[in-house]
Amino acid sequence: MSETLLDVRDLDAYYDRSHILQGVSFAIDRGEVMTLLGRNGAGKTTTLKTIVGIVGARRGVITFDGRALGGLATHRIGRAGIAYVPETRDIFASLSVEENLTLAARPGNGDGWTLKRVYDLFPKLRERADAGGDVLSGGEQQMLAIARALMTNPRLLLLDEPIEGLAPIVVEQIAAVLTVLKERGLTILLVEQNLAFATAFADSIVVLGKGRVRWHGTPAELRAADAVKGRWLGV
Repeated sequence: MSETLLDVRDLDAYYDRSHILQGVSFAIDRGEVMTLLGRNGAGKTTTLKTIVGIVGARRGVITFDGRALGGLATHRIGRAGIAYVPETRDIFASLSVEENLTLAARPGNGDGWTLKRVYDLFPKLRERADAGGDVLSGGEQQMLAIARALMTNPRLLLLDEPIEGLAPIVVEQIAAVLTVLKERGLTILLVEQNLAFATAFADSIVVLGKGRVRWHGTPAELRAADAVKGRWLGV
């Protein structure tokens, strides 16, 4: 069995006539945590949306576990084992925490995610199980969005800026969750702008700039790459 779980090759994507992704290529191995870094408008979110079929690829091939995803509807890509947590979270505001979670549930293997395991990972959600999505704090909504994605028992988790706008204490809680998920061997593709947060979990980093891959390497290599950080990350 190939170690590569997700393979993105020569990906082009547009919004109307705007050429957003221009030949983007990278591959993620099973159990790897990869972070996409870049300034606003670099193409990070569009990359995630194209992987899950929300944005159609004009050119290129996306392969997941040996299966080409081109032309598949978003719900079929989800059922193939990819879960996407958008920056907007998109929880069901009219449903309770527990209803959001049970609605998303799909069977996993013997070590899969169940309601109990999700509540063990997110004790705050257990306390708020009967609360409606519309009364949750921003941090609680983010926890629910991640927990709901886990309830689908994915093999690949896509996270779009999971700590954006959150209080430091909640950032610490999200960091602890990502640490557990990495220890469990879940493959994760993380979009982030916070360099310290991104490099804390990543095995590899891809830097996007103006729709292209500008750099690819390890967190340690990025820390030493001052020219890359200055030009494409603004740090």
